[in-house]
Amino acid sequence: MPWYERYLNIPFKHLGDDISTGIDCVNLSAYIFKQELDIDIKIKSYDHCNIVDEHWYSKMTIDPFYKELINNENWVKVNNPSKYDIILLSLGSTNVTNHCGMYLGDKKILHTSPDKRSWAGIYGNYYKQYTVGIYRWKSLIN
Repeated sequence: MPWYERYLNIPFKHLGDDISTGIDCVNLSAYIFKQELDIDIKIKSYDHCNIVDEHWYSKMTIDPFYKELINNENWVKVNNPSKYDIILLSLGSTNVTNHCGMYLGDKKILHTSPDKRSWAGIYGNYYKQYTVGIYRWKSLIN
């Protein structure tokens, strides 16, 4: 059984941070960091998004989560993903970062999004074309 299997099929909830009632992509990544690595990354989606609307992802006009990562000394931008790296994406018709996933290894990414439960998908050409950056927690650099 893969290590990440316990994080599959969690309900999505925009700005949610509870795996039983719903969680979003940012908070799911933060939750896994705490559970698996005992690292509190101190980043929550509700600190960076004030749009409480089911179409929030297409209405974002600023890039707060991305700025949080590039301005935080604990994160390092990398070219090739490794286990636990955060992959930032710009999906849809927006030009801002509006989604993230955690790299699981073996070309897989864990994420959750509106109307879906968390799942492990292939990190291939589709997601790579929308990738804004790949970030690694500094202490995880070999």
